[in-house]
Amino acid sequence: MTFPYGITTFCDDFRTEDNGKHLIIGVYDDTMLLPKFPITVPQFAFVIKLLEPLSMKGEGGSLKIFVPGETGVETIFDVEIESSRWEQVEKDDFDKEASYLGSNYVIKVAPFRLHGPGYIRVRAYFGEDEVKLGSLKVSLRDILAHEPTD
Repeated sequence: MTFPYGITTFCDDFRTEDNGKHLIIGVYDDTMLLPKFPITVPQFAFVIKLLEPLSMKGEGGSLKIFVPGETGVETIFDVEIESSRWEQVEKDDFDKEASYLGSNYVIKVAPFRLHGPGYIRVRAYFGEDEVKLGSLKVSLRDILAHEPTD
């Protein structure tokens, strides 16, 4: 059996140009270093690609984003993944050789508040199944380690 999978790009901004090209600005690798907590970042974006096997046709689910909160993990985004997206599989222009239905989501949060260190996690849920779509470690930057020495 094939399972859904995907990936999230964590970044400062996402834009679509007039020519249809996408710009992903300020991409984070594996850690977001911050000078203090709590902190408010002016804007933060999640660029999510979710691939679901065609064998799941018609199943809905949910997409969630978790962040370190004031008293533990906090859900900042929770939306239903519409099962109606599967209607495009029946259309003539759908790639007949495809084995997955791909969905793209761009979520911008402005302002974006972080209360402490931990992990930002993106997850999809289909029934009891959790699909890990990415995580970003949030950590306090060691200011002394980055100061120039004489």
